[in-house]
Amino acid sequence: MFKNCESLIKPPGKICLYSINDSNYAINSSMCMEMFYGCTKLFNAPEIYADAIYSSGCAYMFYNCTSLITMPKLNALTLGTYSYELMFYGCTNLVNVYKLPATTLNSNCYQLMF
Repeated sequence: MFKNCESLIKPPGKICLYSINDSNYAINSSMCMEMFYGCTKLFNAPEIYADAIYSSGCAYMFYNCTSLITMPKLNALTLGTYSYELMFYGCTNLVNVYKLPATTLNSNCYQLMF
């Protein structure tokens, strides 16, 4: 959606919500993959609210966002394979990192996240 948008400074509010039912939200396979990839002026990440993130749902999402200083809080408790793969790779100014609360983990869900 915003891949290589080098002038993007501020992202939209909440993103990528898909309602499973009235009280659960998920990011489906590859839904947010590469969404902000290469947005080199982006310094704050948008809120990512989801109970589950499926296969590659947020992979490469902030790849090479070199101005990013704060990662979003990642509240998902269930992660599919490669959910956060390379999500913050190349984010060389990342200062604030939050706890990762997931309790159901599939293979490689955090592969090369940072």
